[in-house]
Amino acid sequence: MDKKEDDMNDDEKTKLKEFLQREKEYLDKRRKAWDQQLKKVQSDIFEIQTKFEERLLMLKKKRLFFEARVLEQELYIIRLNV
Repeated sequence: MDKKEDDMNDDEKTKLKEFLQREKEYLDKRRKAWDQQLKKVQSDIFEIQTKFEERLLMLKKKRLFFEARVLEQELYIIRLNV
């Protein structure tokens, strides 16, 4: 509204207060919905990160295992040549 609150009559003031109250309720509901969505996204990110780290650890262990086998074979080859 373009009117100042002093220039309004009682009915307009009441409507303004109701409007401001509804606006506040709407913004609170919206904020709560955003908070819920944020928490869900954060938990999804945490879950994905955990799975990624587990997979990375498994791959690292496999790599170390195969590197050890390759080094063993290289040692056998060196022994055969001596």
